[in-house]
Amino acid sequence: MEFIHLIFIKVALVRSCVARLAGLVLQAGGQLDNMTCAKKRVQCVIADDRGHCVVGENRCDNPQKECPRKPGEGYEKCKSICRQEGHAEIIALKFAKMARLELQGAKAIITGIAHCCKPCSTALRDAGLASITIKLDAGGTQCSSHA
Repeated sequence: MEFIHLIFIKVALVRSCVARLAGLVLQAGGQLDNMTCAKKRVQCVIADDRGHCVVGENRCDNPQKECPRKPGEGYEKCKSICRQEGHAEIIALKFAKMARLELQGAKAIITGIAHCCKPCSTALRDAGLASITIKLDAGGTQCSSHA
């Protein structure tokens, strides 16, 4: 029961962080939905024990209406055509360091994808995060792993 309660707290924390971020972006005259990957929107929220959080996304500097990658192709076009800076997890880590979040013991919550790739999970673990939670669908199905 405690585990379910913790998941509820984490989901509430993500909603709070995303709502704060959306408010800041809208105040600046922007939108959260612009400049994201045409195929898949992935977000990674990193929250520390103090309640501070950052959100990283797989944004593109040159967004396309349709993904330029054909089935079976690698991800080279993500960088060369879409000019994607990196995975949401790495972007969130970059923002967390810029915001001086306390990463030791922090938690990552990832949405929009069913797994965290090995380089991203290694980077999160090496930064000191205590756990990585992947929110798999709108129905709330989740899986957690300790970083």
